[in-house]
Amino acid sequence: MAKNNKIANFAIDSDPANPQIIPAGSQGSSYADRALQGVDYHQFAPRFGFAYSLPDNKTVLRGGYGIFYSNLTTAGGMQSMEINPPNHLRVNLTTNPTNPTLFLDQGFPAGALSPADATNVELVSYDTSGIWPMAQEWNFNIQRELPGGILFEVGYFGNKLDHMWRQFDGNPASPVPGNVNANRRYTSVLVPGTTDTISLADVIRIQKDGYSDYNALQAKVEKRYSKGLTFIGAYQYSKTIGLGDTTGVQNPLDWAADRSVVSQNMTRHFVGSAVYELPFGKGRAFGANWNRFANGVLGGWSVGPIVTVDSGLPLNLTVDGNPSNSGPYGADRPNVVGNWQLPNPTVQEWFNTAAFVKNAPYTYGDAGRNILRGPGLFNLDLAAHKQFRISERFTAQLRLESFNATNTPPLGAPNTVVGSPQFGQISTAGTPRDNQIGLKILF
Repeated sequence: MAKNNKIANFAIDSDPANPQIIPAGSQGSSYADRALQGVDYHQFAPRFGFAYSLPDNKTVLRGGYGIFYSNLTTAGGMQSMEINPPNHLRVNLTTNPTNPTLFLDQGFPAGALSPADATNVELVSYDTSGIWPMAQEWNFNIQRELPGGILFEVGYFGNKLDHMWRQFDGNPASPVPGNVNANRRYTSVLVPGTTDTISLADVIRIQKDGYSDYNALQAKVEKRYSKGLTFIGAYQYSKTIGLGDTTGVQNPLDWAADRSVVSQNMTRHFVGSAVYELPFGKGRAFGANWNRFANGVLGGWSVGPIVTVDSGLPLNLTVDGNPSNSGPYGADRPNVVGNWQLPNPTVQEWFNTAAFVKNAPYTYGDAGRNILRGPGLFNLDLAAHKQFRISERFTAQLRLESFNATNTPPLGAPNTVVGSPQFGQISTAGTPRDNQIGLKILF
């Protein structure tokens, strides 16, 4: 819980020595007092775009800029404040199976749901300010018509996202010896409507100060269908840097240290597909005089490959245990003591594991967030289709399809937990080759 931030259904900073939970709507009867999210009546969302054709009529310049706002959805995907007392209390009752002391016919013990008995409670706190996630998007590209009905396009695309939801521990503990919860900023809180003070653990703080910056070079080549061939290929070289795409930060007093490429950043991405009618069979360049049997077996086929090539996604290192003794959120990262890159990585050692060691007790590691890269991807899907007429009313299509035709299943991410026996090893992979045959009747 950062000072001067608006907080819903948790402790306020008016009296840090005696924090208390403030139920929504208890401070007044206006809409703003009852709401869990503020309202912004001053959103400005301009859009601008242009297109200009050069005198040769084969080159077009395009560009645009716009501001967009995201909806504020605070339930479902993230932790909900409904788990906060007094709305929610959960008690686990256990007994000795040999000499039980709890019996259903006697009901629950008196005071079983009393907040006074709750210890190390986890609370949820939402940023209620009237700020909405806002994205600025812009692009500029050049499109050129090439001979043979081929269209080529290249351009720059950017996106800047501000006020993104970010989750971290709002009640952090300092990296010092002792009990983690005793080292937190707030150790207890008063439950509204009672005189009960409960001891605190972490506070899931969900705040609108995450951000990301995306910049990309994108290129595309496309051939519209003619002479039995059509294809399209797209390539992207990009980088997205931000804060807020993962849970927590390592050091709550140094958020900037967690600025890095985001976990979804895929530097290079290529996908291409085509459909080509093979020139064999009646009405085509070869086999125009084939008999019915030969044409039925060899003629009328078309093939359609789809190729996908990706670079690996970022990997974040963590440490087994919690050497910093700072709590569960913002898992510790290790110290870097060497070069982690290997010239020939294998599934047994994807990176140089000797380059990382556990952070010393009561300190934070110096490894940056998302400094490693996982395996890339190469995938080829192949399809062969043949269409033939059964009668004037019925047509059949035979489909032979092979997914991951080269049988090179994508490798999973390596283990990135320093101290784990499997550290640096890859133990999973994606789907191997999958072949299928289908027959479709059209009428």
